[in-house]
Amino acid sequence: MRIGWRDRIADYVDPWADARACRSWLALAGAADRRCTLDLVPALRRFTTPKLLIWGEDDRHKKVEYAERFA
Repeated sequence: MRIGWRDRIADYVDPWADARACRSWLALAGAADRRCTLDLVPALRRFTTPKLLIWGEDDRHKKVEYAERFA
């Protein structure tokens, strides 16, 4: 069975429907040191498996430019 992109996105964002999980993740992401995130970039580039990046244009926490930079 092949999973369509809409189903894949729905599965990926499903945890965000739970307000408790959302608060927990935002707290974790907010506490992360920017240097730690940037230190991951070389490893992400070496890891050739495709990555699914979902970013909302109206994201209140991170600008879409961050997603474009990641891509």
